[in-house]
Amino acid sequence: MKLHFDSNLPHQRAAIDAVVQAVEAQGPRTRGGLQTSPAGPVFANPGGLPPRLAVEMETGTGKTYVFLRTALTLASRFGVRSFVIVVPSVAIREGVLATLRSTKEHFAALFPDVPYRFFAYRRERLLRLRQFVRASTVEFAVLTIDAFTKDTNVLRRPCDAFAGRSALEALAATGPVVIADEPHHYQTALRKGALDALRPGMVLAYGATLGAEPGRVVHRLTPAQAHAQGLVKSIVVHGRDVGGDAGYASQIRDTIDAHLRRQAQLHARGIKVLSLFFLDRVARYADEADGLARALFDQHFDDLKGAYPHFASRRAASVRAAYFATRSGAAADSKTGRSAADVAAYDLILRDKPRLLSFDEPVSFVFSHSALREGWDNPNVFQICTLARSDAPVRQRQEIGRGVRLCVDQAGRRVQARSVNVLDVFANESYEAFVAGLQSADASRPEQERAPTPRPCTRPPNAAEPPSVVVPSDDVLVRRCAAALAAFEPAPCDAPPPFLEVAVRALARRGLPLRRSTIADIVRHSTSALASDPVRGAEALADAVQRAVTAS
Repeated sequence: MKLHFDSNLPHQRAAIDAVVQAVEAQGPRTRGGLQTSPAGPVFANPGGLPPRLAVEMETGTGKTYVFLRTALTLASRFGVRSFVIVVPSVAIREGVLATLRSTKEHFAALFPDVPYRFFAYRRERLLRLRQFVRASTVEFAVLTIDAFTKDTNVLRRPCDAFAGRSALEALAATGPVVIADEPHHYQTALRKGALDALRPGMVLAYGATLGAEPGRVVHRLTPAQAHAQGLVKSIVVHGRDVGGDAGYASQIRDTIDAHLRRQAQLHARGIKVLSLFFLDRVARYADEADGLARALFDQHFDDLKGAYPHFASRRAASVRAAYFATRSGAAADSKTGRSAADVAAYDLILRDKPRLLSFDEPVSFVFSHSALREGWDNPNVFQICTLARSDAPVRQRQEIGRGVRLCVDQAGRRVQARSVNVLDVFANESYEAFVAGLQSADASRPEQERAPTPRPCTRPPNAAEPPSVVVPSDDVLVRRCAAALAAFEPAPCDAPPPFLEVAVRALARRGLPLRRSTIADIVRHSTSALASDPVRGAEALADAVQRAVTAS
């Protein structure tokens, strides 16, 4: 599979233009070029750039693409050539590298005059930094923040290759543009000091959460704005009051069931479905003696697969994989983190997005603990199962963010249909209120943080305007729907499925994800006949909600 990139998405162009215009307004004051430094000759960036700019972008809207394209635009327009991308984790590093690889051809067509190279710093590749600091072409170095926070780090040690100085000093001599990915991770004195040691000519901070003192915020794209513009999936939360092992098993079974049904629906459209499980403990999957989550998954997958031809002949072990970070940064799948299977899981999950999205790859269920909570994105995650209780909003936003990207088909092209782009979250009830606020209006944000901050941008001439859904208040919605449903008459129905679940899905397919409590209120104020014929009743309810929304 080859992923395709659209160079004319308005929300991405607006973020790029905001940074370029800020740089243009100040203008570089000195030219860059080959210079001498205590660490030897370096090719320095132009001087006099704005010291710190920030861009807030909702997860799933193309943040990494945006900062890479912004960097190449700065290179083309102003002669900037050295960029250091600082990331907080291995998972985010691998995500950035995957985007650098997959956009190479795309950017070559957009910037034919800007050849560039990139690499990930590792201590065994120290000498690659000498090429970086001396090259006259555009260079990207991707560094994890912990690679240069301590005096004992290899980057900070004197080295003959840099005239007895450290590689960090040589990097700093270039006056690099530092791209701080997910800047809220760099708030401690130790990490702030590490960034300062790079002596950046400019810092560009990009994140869904910017943290304190991000710099001048030149662009914001909030969750509510992204959802209203159809840039991310709608989210439906399936909460359960059942606790203990019974609730644990139910969440896993419900996720598998939703996955198999969703794949059956989308297979003809060439869309592979993925599910992501966040474990409460690594041992629940990794330990032979206490692998409860793995055992329950295998049991329920085998129970359910028979009704689905695409899965019926597959073993449970062939459709699941896991990634857990260790202190050494290695992958830890089922055993030690050193076996061939562990390395294969690491490569598949973190490095080879096209293969994971392909029908040729049987793995479609991914397990993790916290290593994939941030920075790992896959557009075809349609189900997220949170097996640990998550009451912290930051953690909830991180977990949900792994599945909000719009999906792609087997040709690598983005699918825009709202009825397809629905993320099911199987979690505790606390998620429901959080999600309701996440994708609703920005009124609760401080005035200076509300979207849209930048000037409005226009869509390309032939681009279809995504539908915008404005849901009225609950009391108005309940009143309108009750009137519309007053005459509903059920047909005979044997063994009806749970009405609430059917209704949630019927609404989600239309891009109208309501809270379960709101749906329950509508039913209470209309007619109990809805629940006695759940399938027809759910569609009637969805029709009523659609009319109520349109009336707004």
